[in-house]
Amino acid sequence: MNGLLAGRFAPGHGEHSAAPLRPAPAAEGALPQELGKLLEQGMVPMAHITETGECALAWYSGPFLPRVAPRLPRPADGHFPDADVLLLHEPRTGTFVTGYACAWNTGRALALADAGFAATLVRLRHQGRLRRATDRQYATYRRQVLHSAPSTGTVPRAAAPAAAPSPREQFEELLRGGVLGALVPTLGGPEADEPPRSAPATAAPTASRPAATTRSFAPRPVSPDAREAAAWLAGLRRLGGVPFDCLVPDQRMLPPESLRLFHVDRGWLEALLDGARSLDRHPGTDATTDAELDEVLDGQGPVPAAGLLLRSALVPGWPTLRVEAHAEAGTSAVEVLRREALGADVLLMLFDRMPDRLTFTEPRQGLHFGVDDQGNVALRSLAPGEVGRPLGRSVPVGTDPDLTVTTPAGAHMLHVGRLAARLAEDVRPGSPLSPAELAVQLVRAPEQLTLTFEGTPR
Repeated sequence: MNGLLAGRFAPGHGEHSAAPLRPAPAAEGALPQELGKLLEQGMVPMAHITETGECALAWYSGPFLPRVAPRLPRPADGHFPDADVLLLHEPRTGTFVTGYACAWNTGRALALADAGFAATLVRLRHQGRLRRATDRQYATYRRQVLHSAPSTGTVPRAAAPAAAPSPREQFEELLRGGVLGALVPTLGGPEADEPPRSAPATAAPTASRPAATTRSFAPRPVSPDAREAAAWLAGLRRLGGVPFDCLVPDQRMLPPESLRLFHVDRGWLEALLDGARSLDRHPGTDATTDAELDEVLDGQGPVPAAGLLLRSALVPGWPTLRVEAHAEAGTSAVEVLRREALGADVLLMLFDRMPDRLTFTEPRQGLHFGVDDQGNVALRSLAPGEVGRPLGRSVPVGTDPDLTVTTPAGAHMLHVGRLAARLAEDVRPGSPLSPAELAVQLVRAPEQLTLTFEGTPR
């Protein structure tokens, strides 16, 4: 790993140092205090076209913020019906905050663009409405049976002719014959293995009103459509497919060779998912389907809470660059929920919580023989039990003309024999180095950079 590039992320290197993701600060006194506070909170001023066609100033904030965002209040039914209710008012400037409304519209656009997800969601909602209509029809039938039954039974006279059964009585007879059990797998009614009800005996003269028919329900298994829709929404919750401009609205927030940390706005993610789930949604009739989808979605893993953006030549140069995150003073590993290269030189990582420490390690295949970035060989101990321990001294190679040979073509080559003798003078005077001992001095292990952020608010 190039130490010069990775070293820029340490404190003291200006815009290259690891810092929260926020717009570039304005010059002292260039903006009023209330505007400067909005910039510090991660908001970016943008042009806003209203429904009447007017162009106004608005503030936008994406899901990545330099602060912990307050929880977004949810509506009574738990889901935002449209983007208009998410267009918030900023009282200090008298303008709108459009971040949540943009998230809702983005989620809806991504859902409409995916024909497979849109068809699955619509099919899932239609199945839920069919079950609800079946349940309501069954409840209506029960009430009709209850209220139409006589309060006192009478035995019909033997000479009276039998009356033709009414349509309701015919339907009741079909249900008693087991037809309802055959329809259960399709309509989602009572238990499929419920035994058919036998026809009641003739009521005695003193019989009272019959008891209401009871209906037992078995837990319905999660439908394949619900699992498929929840898996798609879980990927969207990890911001899969969301345009980069929605994540980082101003390129000055992520300059070249920089590392930026951020908190993930949970309300932004909820608005994004509500927009995707708004297809063919009727709040009054789809409550059961929404609850089922919420339950399956809760089992799709944790929600992203923090992350980092790395814009550097390290991303294309070391595609397998190892990044480890730890919390609680480095004792607990932070779960990586998503790692993906966005573009040529930008790496996005999402975590389940804000880390205290980040460790960047060069890939294991970076093990090689050579010198460090300054052209020196760092000396190591050869004493028994301490082989490989750094001695804190180094031998310059690039600036020592006695260690190099110039070829007739003008190229400079390292003279390994002279280098071995030179290293032996510093490590073990009076005794030459064996090939294995020379390898100990020349081996270059993968480099590592550790950044700590103790006290980072969560």
